[in-house]
Amino acid sequence: GMMTMVPDVFGARPANPPTEGALLSQIIPRLIAQTGTTWEAACSKRGSYIRSWWMLNPEYEYRFYNDTQVDIYVRQHASETELRAFHLVRMGAQRADFFRLLFLRDEGGVYADIDSELRQPLRTLITETATAVVPHDWSFEFLCYARNHPIMHEAVRTAVGKIFEQARLHTLQAAGRCSGPHHCVMGTTGPLAYHNAVYRASRASGCKNERQIVDVKRECRRATPAMRDMIQCKRPVLSAQKGAPPWICNTTRHWDCRVYDRSRIDSRPIRNNNRCGVRHWQHPKRNATDFFWPLHEDIPLNYSF
Repeated sequence: GMMTMVPDVFGARPANPPTEGALLSQIIPRLIAQTGTTWEAACSKRGSYIRSWWMLNPEYEYRFYNDTQVDIYVRQHASETELRAFHLVRMGAQRADFFRLLFLRDEGGVYADIDSELRQPLRTLITETATAVVPHDWSFEFLCYARNHPIMHEAVRTAVGKIFEQARLHTLQAAGRCSGPHHCVMGTTGPLAYHNAVYRASRASGCKNERQIVDVKRECRRATPAMRDMIQCKRPVLSAQKGAPPWICNTTRHWDCRVYDRSRIDSRPIRNNNRCGVRHWQHPKRNATDFFWPLHEDIPLNYSF
């Protein structure tokens, strides 16, 4: 059997492979990464969700990265240009976005937001030969990738380009600068930027997709192995519980505070951004200037790829 060891005070735990029967080697590393301000705060607020990830996957290494560790990780793994971009974003949400892309590009494995809950082991989902496992709609809060995947290379590139572009427009107070959380976060480092990258990487790798949301089986049959051998989950059945998120890949669900409130299960979902608390990146009172630091002279204003 497999022993489940508990993470240490920083939220790190080595893999505990089964004692009998060797584990088959797998293209996607058996490694789970999550991030938050501190391990202590994350556990007190999201303890049951976080526990589901390390409890159900004893054969996976589990690593929690606090704010300081995210900074150190990026400093060690980013190129000079990537590091400059990272230092231009101001919100924790943007840094978490950037970190997951860099982490999956350089190490591969599984990234999950800390408000995501897991209900069955990853071994029921990730096969030995899969280069990635992606939800039907390419959602951004649960990512499983092999190391060095073309999509992650493109996603880091896209985020860096969009950060420089926005920081430049904000510094110049120019038209086209983002004006709030949707564009400044989701469109720059988050899901919309990721979908952009998915589109570009899949087209460059021989997929035939017309839209950003790729249908792997249908559109990537003749693509490079990295794209062809991704597993794409079916569209989830809507949650039986009213006011609860659907199970993505039949395995995980995301308790996004903007939409769901666990204390009000079975009541109508409320779409009210105030509910996430004042420090949340989507708080309605956020100004566009909350998202980027001004550019300094040493960064070329005409930076482009």
